[in-house]
Amino acid sequence: MICYFDGKNENLYVTEFGHSRLSQTRIIEPRIREDYLFHIIVDGVINFCEFDVPAKSGLIISRNIKHSFSIDPIFEHYWIGFGGKLAPQFLLDHGLAVDKHVRLQFSSFSYVCDLLALAFNRCCETNDEQIALSTLTACLVLVLDEHTQISKLNDIERAIRFMENNYHRKITMVQIAEHVNLSEKHLCRKFIQQTGEAPQKRLLRIRMVAARQFLLNTDLKVKEIAYSVGYSTPLSFSTMYKQFYGISPMDDRLRNQQQTSQDTT
Repeated sequence: MICYFDGKNENLYVTEFGHSRLSQTRIIEPRIREDYLFHIIVDGVINFCEFDVPAKSGLIISRNIKHSFSIDPIFEHYWIGFGGKLAPQFLLDHGLAVDKHVRLQFSSFSYVCDLLALAFNRCCETNDEQIALSTLTACLVLVLDEHTQISKLNDIERAIRFMENNYHRKITMVQIAEHVNLSEKHLCRKFIQQTGEAPQKRLLRIRMVAARQFLLNTDLKVKEIAYSVGYSTPLSFSTMYKQFYGISPMDDRLRNQQQTSQDTT
């Protein structure tokens, strides 16, 4: 099944959000795409032209580069097609190459898989392109470091990338500092100098942005979202969410549902 979108935003748009289960071999002959295609392999293997992509991993098929692949029997995957003037920068912002096909591994594949399933069902109901784009963003945040251009980043950029890839864990400032070979004090000083905010505040923002995407675009319970963005209790998560957004998670979800209902009537 595939949800197609109009892709009206010329800067960054989603063309389709799909899901399928196949029980027989399929061969895709050599071709070139005008847009990028993000794939998540739930079960089976894609025998891609440059590498194999097994279950619990993914790939991005680059635009304007020839490719071909075959799919083994017993296969399940999700995919999101996207493009636009800012699509290359969107990939670069997530540390990914823009001019080649990229194989992906994730820090929490089961989390990615659950997110895709919930978001896809909601897209089928609403045909909301923003849900698909938010889901794509949330998935790319969880791509593991070794599949990014991490070596080109400076200490603070690497620290931010570490936060983005591990915000769902109970990470500390000490762990972040050790990851970039700095003392905690030196990390805080350099972080504020380069970004204008403390690393603790950046980590909070990363968590809150991710939490709101899950809150508005999935059916996850508040306690499940809390655990998914690194909080040990729903109460501590709800307290920080209200401080950050000025509204409780449940009230924010309800307000968004009411707004969506008004927009569709």
